[in-house]
Amino acid sequence: MFAGDQNGLQGDPRLKAISEAIRVVPHFPKPGIMFQDITTLLLDHKAFKDTVDIFVDRYRDMGISVVAGVEARGFMFGPSIALAIGAKFVPLRKPRKLPVNGVETCRHDDLILGASFGSPLNPTSKSD
Repeated sequence: MFAGDQNGLQGDPRLKAISEAIRVVPHFPKPGIMFQDITTLLLDHKAFKDTVDIFVDRYRDMGISVVAGVEARGFMFGPSIALAIGAKFVPLRKPRKLPVNGVETCRHDDLILGASFGSPLNPTSKSD
């Protein structure tokens, strides 16, 4: 079943091509896991563009001002989507993955939001 079956994309030919562009690696990283390797999707220009376009089509007119991308896949798709919808992009990282100086962190479960001092997300300066 494609994700689009529940999101108004049923019958969209892009979904089949996207699904076929993703390599499935059985039993990685452990037995019973079917790892979805998107590197093959990223190598397929049309499938990658279609993936981004589906998100852009869905969120373009929703007034979104910031797109947050969770590492690592979010870093690959998030900036393209943010650029296309006219939003800013903020990477979300695991704890202790960002430098201490000059970065404000806000813990949420196992992720932290990194916003440079002086950014729209953290308008204060480091000296404040």
